[in-house]
Amino acid sequence: MDRFARIDTLINNARIFISRPSNRDTEGDVTAVLGVNIAGHITQLAAAHDRGGR
Repeated sequence: MDRFARIDTLINNARIFISRPSNRDTEGDVTAVLGVNIAGHITQLAAAHDRGGR
């Protein structure tokens, strides 16, 4: 925002769901889910910025 002052396009079209009991998840599974699903938080931040918030 400091450099370009606006967001023209943002596409966040990713989600991970592992269909098995969570007690069978590997460390890699957890890392992947958090990396994709939580990183989607960037879309929420961008939307808030577009509305004038932070």
